[in-house]
Amino acid sequence: TSTEHIHMEQEQQQEQQQQQQTKSSEIDPKLYSLKKKHIKMYYTKIVIRTHPDKHVNQEDLMEKMTRLFSKALEYYEQELLTGLIKVADEVNINIKEFPKDLSPIMEMEMNEILIKINRIKNSVEWLWSNSQNTELKGILERVIVMNNNLKKM
Repeated sequence: TSTEHIHMEQEQQQEQQQQQQTKSSEIDPKLYSLKKKHIKMYYTKIVIRTHPDKHVNQEDLMEKMTRLFSKALEYYEQELLTGLIKVADEVNINIKEFPKDLSPIMEMEMNEILIKINRIKNSVEWLWSNSQNTELKGILERVIVMNNNLKKM
């Protein structure tokens, strides 16, 4: 049936994405060390600028800086250099010439983000929410309910 076909396709795509993700997460130890160094450097600079304790008496800045502080912490924990660079730019931290040897790391992170986006776009939930076909939407809704019931077991 079409439901089984959708489910099989989804499983195949997930397997392919996991294989790609495994390949992309294999990183040269020197590059990884360099990435960690830059992550720590950007994170430290961001924390110095955005820590909520620095903006206690400035309500207008407090909310924005707390949000950026939280974002930076999230990116730090996920080891996402691209995210930290974005936050650093938002808080006007001068990013001098970007080290060329970080290009492979940035490319890898971008590929991982694209894999996550594709995984979401290929999910039953995404297909359901973006479907214009009422019949297909009904089938996908039943699949979602069945999947949720299976997860509860």
